[in-house]
Amino acid sequence: MFSPVQKVVLVTGVVVGALLGFLAVSSAYDVFDDQPRVANAITRCEIHFTAEKCPARPNVFKIGRDNLLLDTHDNADKNEARCLKRAKEFFSYCKSTQPVISFFYRGNTAVSSNVVR
Repeated sequence: MFSPVQKVVLVTGVVVGALLGFLAVSSAYDVFDDQPRVANAITRCEIHFTAEKCPARPNVFKIGRDNLLLDTHDNADKNEARCLKRAKEFFSYCKSTQPVISFFYRGNTAVSSNVVR
């Protein structure tokens, strides 16, 4: 999601903003491109795998060491129903023998999930 450098910039910006009392104003803009954003409107789709990850296609997806993939295909990161369907698609495409779980987030809250076994 963020590179280590971006995380340092983000954390530094939050700390400095809080100290100066400008946190509410600065959080209304993207830290990296000064584009306005709507508070709490950030959504994402996370696909969680077991240690087997994607056995049929191990080099196709950038699944992290934490067995997590942030999915943006076909707007899954913005569409809750689409995100939930992705677990089944990955389970089939990867020929998984272990569960694959999709989570749809609004802000930092998982609002729905789907487990495919």
